[in-house]
Amino acid sequence: MTGPDLDELEQRWKQTHAEPDAEAYLDALRRRVDESPTARLRLGRAYYDTGQVDCAIPELQQAKQSAACRGEAGYWLARSFVSKQIYKMAAREFRAAREALGEGAPLAKEITYMLGRHGEV
Repeated sequence: MTGPDLDELEQRWKQTHAEPDAEAYLDALRRRVDESPTARLRLGRAYYDTGQVDCAIPELQQAKQSAACRGEAGYWLARSFVSKQIYKMAAREFRAAREALGEGAPLAKEITYMLGRHGEV
């Protein structure tokens, strides 16, 4: 690929929060989703971060199919459900993500907090 790589595009977008930078990053991720589950996870996360939760959900559901991405993808999927106020599905996804990550993982602690915040521990 010529031009900036994914990490550079992501950093540029996070620094500027400009729509053209977000679109450039999303376009680059969309071209790579079939290359690796990590690219699909990043796409789902980018959709979530840009407020496109309805686009994030199917990407994160697919990313969860990979054992390497299951915990983090499940976390972001649960966060997506929280933003849509679908709390029962969010709690189920949080629990599955915590199990996939293992209790000692830093993200697992955040999940326990989120479950407690919504009365689902």
